Amino acid sequence: MPVIEKMKEKLCDVPDLNFDKFIDFTGAEKIHDYDEEYIKNFRLLARAVHEHRRINFNNINAQGQKYINNERFPFRIEYSVTMRNFRLSLWNKKEERPFKANISRISDIELLDVISDEEYKSVMNMMEQKKEKHPIIMTVTNENNAIERINLLFSMYHKNTEFISADKIQIFLSYYNFDEDEIIRNIMSFGKFVHVLSPERVVNKIKEKLLS
Repeated sequence: MPVIEKMKEKLCDVPDLNFDKFIDFTGAEKIHDYDEEYIKNFRLLARAVHEHRRINFNNINAQGQKYINNERFPFRIEYSVTMRNFRLSLWNKKEERPFKANISRISDIELLDVISDEEYKSVMNMMEQKKEKHPIIMTVTNENNAIERINLLFSMYHKNTEFISADKIQIFLSYYNFDEDEIIRNIMSFGKFVHVLSPERVVNKIKEKLLS
């Protein structure tokens, strides 16, 4: 049984759960199977996102530092093709900013209160303000399956694609400002097959990284 079907079976006790609404399973068939603890945590987080609940949890960052009793509002689960893991997007009310956490590093999850519709709309509005006004515009030449790979890599982002020729496309990638550094790293991994046209700030950042 594919991993996606296994996870859906494990999560079936969560009522009226529309997976496609807040979970991007793109590329998930590449993941290894999960243990029961991971499935339990995933189910709790999916329920929290679905029901607009705050959560309390412990977390270990990539450097091994542990954070205890974090109270946050989770609003999206996504799959990272490059990191090959599921990540949880959360809103930090105190600092008024979002951040992401690797689900495999989250533990001791406790479901808290359901936030009001007014607060949910407020968080989503603040998230909208974190969106960059201008998309990243880039052309992609289809060598080494670059077009297929870049569409998969940026599957979690809103984007529009225009065909320039049979082997070349132009992508308009909308994104949140806190994702910019990761997006630039991913773009640069394609080398000469991707050419960033704008915005100028992103172009300059890429040039600086190439010259450093």
